[in-house]
Formats: sequence, C-alpha cells, structure tokens
Amino acid sequence: MIEIQQRQQYQRHSIEELKRLINDERYVAYAIQRIAQVLTEELMALPDQGEDHERS
Repeated sequence: MIEIQQRQQYQRHSIEELKRLINDERYVAYAIQRIAQVLTEELMALPDQGEDHERS
C-alpha cells in the first residue's frame, strides 16, 4: 500500500513539473530542437532505396 502511495505522489510531482516546463519558452524550444535532431538522425540512418520523394 505504501508503494502505491509513493508512486502516486511521484506521478503527481512529475505532472506538476511537466506543467511548469510546458510554460517555459526556452524548454519548449529546446525540446522541439531535440526532437527534430533525433528524427533527422533516424531518417539519415535509413537505407537509401533509390526512390525520389517529392513533398506534397
């Protein structure tokens, strides 16, 4: 029972921290930049199948 209460308290703390961070413009800008970087790295690692792709 104590473990469940500790987990719930931790989750509430985590949610409060995320609410605070989402209002931090620098944090959001960094998060977007990091997501773009990871996606770019993953796309660059894909094998080239020789197909040309156009934006639609």
